[in-house]
Amino acid sequence: MKKPSTTKASVKTPSRTLTQLGSVSVSQFMAEYWHRKPLLVRQAFADFKSPVSMSLVLDHAISDDSEARLIEKRANKTVGKRPEWRLTPGPLDALPALSVPGWTVLLQGADTQSNDLSLLLGQFRFIPDARLDDLMISVASDQGGVGPHLDSYDVFLLQAEGQRHWRWGKIKDTSLQPDQPVKLLQNFIGGEEAVLEPGDMLYLPPGWAHDGIAQGPCMTFSIGFRASTHAEIMSDVLGRVMDGLEHSPRAQERIKDTRRIAATKPAKLEDSELTGYVNWIESWKPKKAELEALIGQHLTEPRQSVEFELPERPMKAATFQKQALSKGLIVHEATKALYRGKQIFVNGDVFNSQSTVLRALFDQRDLSPQQLGTLVADPTPVASPAVWSDLYQFYLLGWILLP
Repeated sequence: MKKPSTTKASVKTPSRTLTQLGSVSVSQFMAEYWHRKPLLVRQAFADFKSPVSMSLVLDHAISDDSEARLIEKRANKTVGKRPEWRLTPGPLDALPALSVPGWTVLLQGADTQSNDLSLLLGQFRFIPDARLDDLMISVASDQGGVGPHLDSYDVFLLQAEGQRHWRWGKIKDTSLQPDQPVKLLQNFIGGEEAVLEPGDMLYLPPGWAHDGIAQGPCMTFSIGFRASTHAEIMSDVLGRVMDGLEHSPRAQERIKDTRRIAATKPAKLEDSELTGYVNWIESWKPKKAELEALIGQHLTEPRQSVEFELPERPMKAATFQKQALSKGLIVHEATKALYRGKQIFVNGDVFNSQSTVLRALFDQRDLSPQQLGTLVADPTPVASPAVWSDLYQFYLLGWILLP
């Protein structure tokens, strides 16, 4: 599970978006289940074989570039008391042996570390990329888990190896156990339960309580979805606005008060004192198009742990173009990209381009030489030669790769 480099990356068969979840079509799922009610799918992936082994995941969890945390459940020596929980955030130096019961390691953003896991996540692109977040891996020893809890986002729980016993249900009492390092429900009673085998999958909407306990060592993939709070969106958008204001000449102007008169009540905040501030702030408010662009940047911001590997010996633009037409292009697993109107948002940046090439590349996540050649040969204005400048820039940044 290493980030691909320009020398090691290879174009794999494009992931096919799921059309069925067991006997339920994706269209039916979206109309009846998504954001509404759970769905248990036996053999959602028939004869499933995990693309990564538990040992590989555990090795990666203690590497410097992983985003992992360890959760341990220990029996309380006081009779009648709940188990004690311990949370160890990353970076992790070591993990308990799998023979030691009651622990779980969680590895976030695993899709950004593996071509195969990225392709697996791609099968869930019947939910648009603006909402699809990441693939998290949970490896647990016998009786390991993270306790009864709620998630604020939709999640698919795909069993990858071993067995996990799940209980889930809709609850009214969301109070939490006191003095625990993780958010555990105080009074959880699961209404439904099932043991999941490799290839089985459980979908849960936001707000459904659940608890999964390993029956022997096991590994579970969690496909999660972005559900930013209003505060998170505002914080990021306003931060981007402030970055822009630093370079705005008008924003550097100071309040002027040439009509000021002598104060008789120095401590009183007069309307006239506030007028200049209020007028400027109201005029500063971003317009709708600006806000849409800022939100596009917010939705494509990579995870903090993501670092793109730059080409060690970057080829010249002409050579890159020739190689791309010969070999095709592939999008880096960690690259997040969206487009709208005349703008394309990539990894938190915005580019003005109507190129059909870029839209096809980010929709498909790779382009064969034949597809790329056909698209760049399009004589319409949206197939402008300027697309090669954008592609070359993305290549230099490590956002797209040559096979």
